Amino acid sequence: MKRKMNRMAALLLAVLMVVTLVAPAASAAEGKQGETVSLYFSFSDVHGIDGEFTFSNRDLFSSVNYVNSSELGGSMANDKVFLYTGQEASVSGSVVVQATIRSDAKAGESCTVTFTYETSDENGNMSEWMTSSQTVTVVAAPTTEPTQPSQPTNPTNPTSPTSPTTPPETTPNADMSELERQVRIAEGLKEEEYTKDSWDKMLEDLNKGREILENGGTQQEVDTAAKNLADSIKALVKMDYSKLEKAIEDAKKITDNDDLGKKITNLVNELTGCIDKLKSRDQKEVDEAAEKLAKLVEEIAAELEKVRTPQVVEVEKKVEVEVPPKGEYCNIPMHKVWPVLFFVSLAVNVALIVLIIVYISKKKKNQKDNTPLVDYDIADDEN
Repeated sequence: MKRKMNRMAALLLAVLMVVTLVAPAASAAEGKQGETVSLYFSFSDVHGIDGEFTFSNRDLFSSVNYVNSSELGGSMANDKVFLYTGQEASVSGSVVVQATIRSDAKAGESCTVTFTYETSDENGNMSEWMTSSQTVTVVAAPTTEPTQPSQPTNPTNPTSPTSPTTPPETTPNADMSELERQVRIAEGLKEEEYTKDSWDKMLEDLNKGREILENGGTQQEVDTAAKNLADSIKALVKMDYSKLEKAIEDAKKITDNDDLGKKITNLVNELTGCIDKLKSRDQKEVDEAAEKLAKLVEEIAAELEKVRTPQVVEVEKKVEVEVPPKGEYCNIPMHKVWPVLFFVSLAVNVALIVLIIVYISKKKKNQKDNTPLVDYDIADDEN
């Protein structure tokens, strides 16, 4: 009998394990009227997240707030989430939806909160769209059975009323689009292109803007941060490196000039020797050293002048110049051809006329009278 009971217990335990494995895990939360329910939508190893929340029964809640429980910066407003990080390392965390159930909500009412989102990796590549849902159901407050009345106690002295505490202010869903735009503009600037004082002021306003994007704020705070950052960007002073670049270019010309480098080396060596000769008592030696040193100084000065003065190179270019004719001149080619054609045509016409005349003359000479001769006598007419 005992063995049979053990078998039944083992079978029951196996059935319970199978049911536990097969039953789907429900993502749901319960709350009473007037309670605030927190829904956690978690993510891991991302560099950015972009998504939107939708509600199947938004009227179930009297208010909905969003909390960024991660190291990502960005904004969460109007049920939309845009979070990002400028660091190389990925970030894990969650977006918390704090929904307060209406005090007049009925037990059994529910609302499904769905988060449709996509994430980005370190290269800015976006993932496929994903969804995560959680359902909030209203439960009835537990009823308590009436207890037996207790014996009355002696009245105590009334205590002084305490001052009412100010309820904590909730951060409204402010529009942060302009602040996000100004932050992106500032992050695209290069520090080395602007003066240190103007850059430090802009960087201070940029950090304030990032802080509000991360932690939220009222609409007035968001607008003020966006305006201050925009004004700081406009007030940035550009660095002018043109003079330094010109000086560097001139210095490179000197260092790249081998002859000048040798002369400078000789000048240094000669200068050292001349300083030593200041204690010499040989006048001839001193005068020769002074003359040599002065000559080197003049040569170096001339070379430096060549480097500073741009060399002008004369280029000779041959240009064809059209000379106008001295006499009557016509630049129309056909006008030169027409007289030739006229005389050619005249010669051809004369030749044709001559040929025609010769042909007619020959034809007349060769023409014969083929009429037959008749033997005629006038006396025959009288008979």
